[in-house]
Amino acid sequence: FAAPHHGFFAAGTPVQTVSSAPLPYYPVTVLEDRNATVALVGTDPDHDELSFLITSLPERGDLYDVVEGAETLIHYVPWKLASPSVKYWAGAHGCGMSYGEFKYTVHDGKEFAAKEALVSVNVVPVPDYPEVAPVRVVEVDSAMAEPVHLVLTDFDLLDICPMDVPYFVAKGLAKPTAVDQVVISTLPEVGSLFQTEDGVTPGEAIDEIDTVVTFTDIDPATGVMTAAVIYVPVTDVNQGGYAESIERVDYEDRFAFFVRDALMPDTPDMPVALFVTQRAVAPEEGDATA
Repeated sequence: FAAPHHGFFAAGTPVQTVSSAPLPYYPVTVLEDRNATVALVGTDPDHDELSFLITSLPERGDLYDVVEGAETLIHYVPWKLASPSVKYWAGAHGCGMSYGEFKYTVHDGKEFAAKEALVSVNVVPVPDYPEVAPVRVVEVDSAMAEPVHLVLTDFDLLDICPMDVPYFVAKGLAKPTAVDQVVISTLPEVGSLFQTEDGVTPGEAIDEIDTVVTFTDIDPATGVMTAAVIYVPVTDVNQGGYAESIERVDYEDRFAFFVRDALMPDTPDMPVALFVTQRAVAPEEGDATA
């Protein structure tokens, strides 16, 4: 007599028909940033109606009991499910093999199954769009060069997302390093932009669109990448000197950039608005403006 694949149990005891000993187990695969509805399986030799109970929760991710389309977070065990299925959510950007594991059992109204079943959820990473932090209005003193920081987060850089799983191997992709590029798409109309390596000192002038900006900081632990440019305002926007009839004029300027990602399409243009305040200068003796 050959025992079935799920193992052999005495008659009358409910069992999970998922795998062989020592512990019933089966894997579930879901793409990153997606949830998975996991169908739980059990049978009973006496054909009794079975109840399904979650007996342990995943260390990473959450389980939800779904009743008529409404989801309820399972926050303690044992938890009796409304149906023989449960929804698993890994959390934003969570991924990895056996990323979430939980256990369940069945009950036939008289006793529990002899063994718990282990469910292991593999969360397959997929390329993420970089998230670009919006740059609000930058206030600039006309007498000073102003650094402008362009910050983005690329979750493909995170160490928690191994990229050696079949999805990436099949596409010939490796874990990226600084694959993103911050690209200037529109130049300022009045002032000028310059590269900077330290976020303070102006370097090479940026005088063409499609210029790639230098990164000043990359943090693989958080995926945060910071590029910076130096904006140099025009002190006399009227270009006519400060004669008595010509006043210093505050002005607005703007430029734009986008992020080029090796794994995803380019992001939309991100505008940067600058408000330049002309610094008042005390007139010298004999100045026509006095």
